[in-house]
Amino acid sequence: MKHAIIIHGCPDSPEDNTYNQHWMPWVKIELEKQGYKVDFPTMPKPWAPSYNNFKEAFKGLTITPKTVLIGHSCGTAFLTHYLSENNSVTAKQLILVAPWKINHCNDYFRAGFYDFDISPTIKQRVQNITFLPPITKSLKVK
Repeated sequence: MKHAIIIHGCPDSPEDNTYNQHWMPWVKIELEKQGYKVDFPTMPKPWAPSYNNFKEAFKGLTITPKTVLIGHSCGTAFLTHYLSENNSVTAKQLILVAPWKINHCNDYFRAGFYDFDISPTIKQRVQNITFLPPITKSLKVK
């Protein structure tokens, strides 16, 4: 069975409740149209991200060699951290959208979330890794 997991990003405050919106619900619908089972969990308190809390919310999900992992912003850090910590996990694809791994707030929560070494074995355990960097210039649509 085709399977995908989408992990949203982390806003700066609890008032910003758009972290699991934007393009992600659309991607979920489009993948489901293609026959994917899509897991799109709402991660706990993403404005004060705790790797252990995210991992607890993630533990009920199964990753197989056919799974596509999609992360946005700090969701990319979570997936990379998880794969770095779990060297037996393999996946079909890892898609990192606007990847983020900087503790810009210098706080306790983000230190435990972002401060980790990326395992060099990820590139052998994931068939395809795609980086989609953030857009840094305004795009003009004609």
